[in-house]
Amino acid sequence: MAKNKESTSFVVTVAVVLSLVCATLVSLAAISLKPIQDVNAAKEKKKNILMAAGIYQEGGDIEALFNDNIEVIAIEIPSGAAASDIDVSTFDAVKAAKDPNKGQALAHDPAKIGYIANHALVYQLVEAGRVEKVILPIRGYGLWGTMFGFLAMNKDGKTVEGLTFYEHKETPGLGAEIANPDWQATWVGKQPYDANNIPKMSLVKSISSDPIVAGHQVDTLAGATLTSRGVEATVNFWLGEQGYGPYLNQLASQE
Repeated sequence: MAKNKESTSFVVTVAVVLSLVCATLVSLAAISLKPIQDVNAAKEKKKNILMAAGIYQEGGDIEALFNDNIEVIAIEIPSGAAASDIDVSTFDAVKAAKDPNKGQALAHDPAKIGYIANHALVYQLVEAGRVEKVILPIRGYGLWGTMFGFLAMNKDGKTVEGLTFYEHKETPGLGAEIANPDWQATWVGKQPYDANNIPKMSLVKSISSDPIVAGHQVDTLAGATLTSRGVEATVNFWLGEQGYGPYLNQLASQE
């Protein structure tokens, strides 16, 4: 007996079968594409590290440029000392942060990240056997989600050499301007620490005419107050004592 193709049960059955087939195809595609996505994500991070360091070459071999110029080391966040027991090829600071054995919750959390790992990876730009710049992974909450980027500092530990963001959820045309190279370039040369070695970077509508004050200031993002505040809090947090402050102090003392 032929099935009634207009019956409710037949329509529902067809819809369920199609949904299962489509879900299976999507899952298979996602699984098969994940290795490619992981490779591209790693490449994008390396590109942003090179950009923050000021040595990225458009159209160049990112892997070769990274391997020839960047040294990856692990450090202890609280002391800033090198950590020889961390595998830099597999360590993930974001995942480690929520592991009770590898990280801790933040009581004072201006960047709104919740947790911080006990260790971190830092990327050193080495020229003629000497560390010239260090590129530091940073993250903090913007308007819609966590912003991930890299902050480059001079070997003096006090001068900004570059800033990039490679992942964020900010509003296109507004907060998303954190990824605009022109705006990022305004960070170069800034002196974020005050006389007491406290990070005091601020995003403002009008840069001060006082050069000392202006050294702590960057133009705010128009129409993106909360994103601007997030960037400000993120940079100051990671340059402080809870972040890379101890490491940068050690770096400066080696000069």
